[in-house]
Amino acid sequence: MDTNSLPKYSFAFPEQPSYPAGPSHIHARKLAGSTPLSALPTFTFTDSKPASSTNGFNWTAAGAKPPTAVGGNWMCDTCMLTNPDDAKEKCTICEAPRPGATPAASKSPAAAPSSVNPPSAPIQAFDWGAAGIKPPKSASGSWTCSTCMLSNPATATEKCTICDTPR
Repeated sequence: MDTNSLPKYSFAFPEQPSYPAGPSHIHARKLAGSTPLSALPTFTFTDSKPASSTNGFNWTAAGAKPPTAVGGNWMCDTCMLTNPDDAKEKCTICEAPRPGATPAASKSPAAAPSSVNPPSAPIQAFDWGAAGIKPPKSASGSWTCSTCMLSNPATATEKCTICDTPR
């Protein structure tokens, strides 16, 4: 479309005096200064009623409809993915512990206390197949960090460039 065929608008703003607004400002200041303290409004603050608790984001005030909660699902604090309620102990994707879940009791027979902690299981890489998607194709020599899932360049030979996890 030709710009000359578009409508054109012009706006004129009335001139407004800058602050202070002149004699009315001076009169208002004198009037406020001469008002007795007993004529000024007073406010009383008490702790008799506890502050109301908030229930998170106010969807109505934002003009949006709140999302409907799917029964029993929970969100992982680590990877932020929704898990079914039957995942009682850990996230089905990243295996982080479920918030508020109590750790499962050890199934091994009671033994004498040991001061040596057993080695922890290695962190599993993201299972693309379990998520139902194909793994991304990596560039020649690049590798994916098993902790933060960042694709690192071939020049990062010893550790991840973001989280410093050893390769």
